[in-house]
Amino acid sequence: MTEQDTASKTAGGVFAVKTDTVWGLGAWLDDEAGIRELMSIKSRGLEDVKVFAIVLGLSDLLSGKYAALDESAREMVTRHQDAPLTLVLPKNPEFKHWYFDNFPEIGVRFPSSESMRELAKEGVFLLTSANRRGGEPAETAEELREIVGREVETYGKAVAGASGAPTTVARIKDGQIEVLRQGEIKL
Repeated sequence: MTEQDTASKTAGGVFAVKTDTVWGLGAWLDDEAGIRELMSIKSRGLEDVKVFAIVLGLSDLLSGKYAALDESAREMVTRHQDAPLTLVLPKNPEFKHWYFDNFPEIGVRFPSSESMRELAKEGVFLLTSANRRGGEPAETAEELREIVGREVETYGKAVAGASGAPTTVARIKDGQIEVLRQGEIKL
């Protein structure tokens, strides 16, 4: 396993990134092979109701290119931009991508750890917890290798004080907030 502090899109495929809560598995938005590998690891298909979140910088999010943001979503983004939070928002209908085309919503994960912010500077990527469906997230390099089935590039180091708690996931639709999974951030 190679550990890096800075991002590089050259390797391609699935990579691991240390979030402020747990290890995550990611793939670049423009890397179809990497996304398909991520789908295989997580046993998800295009018809699955649980879509991978995307991670992008604040300006990309506020631009509305990927997700339609109403006033409540803009306020939530501004207030919690550095928090372990994923917002499920209506997808911008003009955003076309083979993976997201079947989904009316898109999950947007804020780059709240330093390693995630560095990766987001390189481009938009998909992110999910580093576990098999229904299993516990990986905590070690050996567990990452077991889940992915091979050596994987990693970004970031163990975060001091990381909670290991899941990310809070909330849906914002028509100005209403619905907590889908309560995590570290209380809404």
